[in-house]
Amino acid sequence: EARFTLGRALAQVGELERAAGELREAVRLDDSIADGHFQLGRLLLRMGRKDEGERELERAKQLHNEKRASEGVNKP
Repeated sequence: EARFTLGRALAQVGELERAAGELREAVRLDDSIADGHFQLGRLLLRMGRKDEGERELERAKQLHNEKRASEGVNKP
């Protein structure tokens, strides 16, 4: 949680490399949080790292869909 929050704060003040490092560490520590992958993906796209960003966004989508399925929500 702390690394995720720090990463988001660093991104807001323009320290993108440091922000990416914190967000990467956050998702490494807990790979199951869709929002962590989403935030990292958006940041990577902002930094021009399209392939990496799209992979993270895809992982976020996958985790979100898995959570919805486990809760019995079947809408796309």
